Amino acid sequence: MADQPGFKNPDMTYVDKGLKFKLISPDAEWPWEAAKAEITEGPLKGYICHPGMDPYEDLAGPFGYKTRDDGTSLTAFYAEEKHLNGGGFLHGGLLMTFADTALFNIGGEHLNGPSVTLNLSGDFTAAAPKGRMIFADGQVMKATRGLVFVQGRIFDEDEGKERVLLSFSGIVKKLKMPKVVS
Repeated sequence: MADQPGFKNPDMTYVDKGLKFKLISPDAEWPWEAAKAEITEGPLKGYICHPGMDPYEDLAGPFGYKTRDDGTSLTAFYAEEKHLNGGGFLHGGLLMTFADTALFNIGGEHLNGPSVTLNLSGDFTAAAPKGRMIFADGQVMKATRGLVFVQGRIFDEDEGKERVLLSFSGIVKKLKMPKVVS
């Protein structure tokens, strides 16, 4: 990861689309952990991301996450012009993409390796304009050896009150690592 263009040594700072990231554990064995970076500027300052590991998330986001004091995950992004639909509100496809990202952050402690979304469904409950922080949180309802079942919500704050934009549920399947033949 440290060899990727955009990284500067020795502070491992990465600049992409105007955001600055600092790698947390560039020598980690698992690539997802090696790409783990803290956002150091802007509205997502202090949130964690994985720049370069999921090109679609990089394009749609940026999305960040952090662990709250109670151990639960909070995923966030700052709503920009590029996130809007033709009516001037957050695009439903973006909110579902964000829900998919949050699904993995919420279920993270049960996902120790590669995994994929098996199912994701959502119910839209409100619209939001640009210029706000958008958040997602939730809980693991059940975790088995191969599956993690999650429920969550996407929300913003309007006049100091939380307002749910989307309720979602999903199932994540853990993948088996292929055996390396030497």
